[in-house]
Amino acid sequence: MEEFVRRRNMDGYVREWPPIPSTSATGRRGLINEAGFILFGDIIHKSQQDAGAILKGDVSYAFQAANLYISGKRDVEESLEISLPERREAIVIGGRLYNFFCPLRDALGVTIAPQFRGSGILSECLGDVLVGSTQIFEVKSGDRPFRSVDYRQLAIYSALSFAQCGQVFASISVLNPRRGILVEVDFEEFAREISGQSAITLCHSLIEAFSANLISL
Repeated sequence: MEEFVRRRNMDGYVREWPPIPSTSATGRRGLINEAGFILFGDIIHKSQQDAGAILKGDVSYAFQAANLYISGKRDVEESLEISLPERREAIVIGGRLYNFFCPLRDALGVTIAPQFRGSGILSECLGDVLVGSTQIFEVKSGDRPFRSVDYRQLAIYSALSFAQCGQVFASISVLNPRRGILVEVDFEEFAREISGQSAITLCHSLIEAFSANLISL
């Protein structure tokens, strides 16, 4: 896995946008990133005009929802102070995701937070974006290169999807709207490169590991 990740981070990615110049505090990036994804989820099924109107409006609600999600609470009593640069960054992230996925939405359909049934020791979980039924995307908006854990998440979603419907994903992708880069890889190629197994065999192996309580990723 580490060699696979190293190669993709060096020259195996596509640059979709220039990096977002940021003046926000590093400790607030997680909140900003989550708010941007929430905005994207709100506008992805809207027209470009309606989506633009939402992004030009008051986006405080997205930060409030992001704060609740990150804190794990149902409500937060204190009002959340949000700076103008933080709002702008979240809007850019949401807008970039909209512009990227909108053509895919029209061609294949897009599902935000696709749900995967649990298996063995794994509880049910939510992915980020599913395009059609065979392309899974993980959105990472931090200021860091992609890591093996990002691809492991996608491998787990792939195995759970296979257990649920008997079909493997055609491709897995990680997208970073903050850094402006995308890595998309054929899942069969991914499986053979990291494990020496076919995609179906890898999914079988992962499901067996979940059930045996012997996960080794």
